Amino acid sequence: MHIYKCLSVTIRHIIMAGVHYDILIEDERRNLTQVALLILDLTPKAMRRLATLVHTSWTPRAIRCHYLRCTDKMNEQLKLTKNEKEMYMNPGDGFINCDTSFLYKIIRNYDLVIRPTHKWGAKVRVISNSGDIVETLRELRNCVVHRPHVSFREHELHNLYVDMRSIIEKMTRFTENNDLQIHIDNYLPNAY
Repeated sequence: MHIYKCLSVTIRHIIMAGVHYDILIEDERRNLTQVALLILDLTPKAMRRLATLVHTSWTPRAIRCHYLRCTDKMNEQLKLTKNEKEMYMNPGDGFINCDTSFLYKIIRNYDLVIRPTHKWGAKVRVISNSGDIVETLRELRNCVVHRPHVSFREHELHNLYVDMRSIIEKMTRFTENNDLQIHIDNYLPNAY
């Protein structure tokens, strides 16, 4: 129940975009909570996992130092928002407090994963590498966050869950770590 209350605030501020949460019926609230768990919580965790797989000199600390040396250039190049600039300054250990949009920019700019098969920003048809997974996660997140309405029908929630589960299963093969599969099952034990 605590997760539900915390996500209610998140949903109101991030997804709702002008619709008051209290006017939604209980089923819509439940569906939005599940969407928030899938997209707003699981997607950044998956991206962080992929970004830390590549053993390069680009650690969170090195990225922060690079940003401090090239602040104006990086702000312009990545078109950073105020919040993203703060995330850049305080990446933590493994970009713990970073959202999906910022992680995508960092992963792409610093080549923290293999480039997607077709290129960054292109539609992914088949997931062949870690870049394709990042691109697919971004697409899924954008489909949810940039919706013209806030309600999710049961079949839409089902499709979103199946898509996310499929991505996490593919990611498990690349990372050889199944904790995100366990995570998705623990958060949504009664989901499809």
